[in-house]
Amino acid sequence: MTSIYTYWGDGEVKLTWIQDNNMPESKLITSVHGLCFKNDKLLLVNLNDRGWDIPGGHSEK
Repeated sequence: MTSIYTYWGDGEVKLTWIQDNNMPESKLITSVHGLCFKNDKLLLVNLNDRGWDIPGGHSEK
């Protein structure tokens, strides 16, 4: 597990991820999602016409 601290807006955030050696080739990955917690609460986004979901988007180099 790897963690770094960075600034987002006016606050410091901790980003943590788990290295998974069983992931598919990067060219096969079309989207990414993150579980975001603050004070034991999970962040959800309300997407237009789709309802509640976890934050995500397209992968970038």
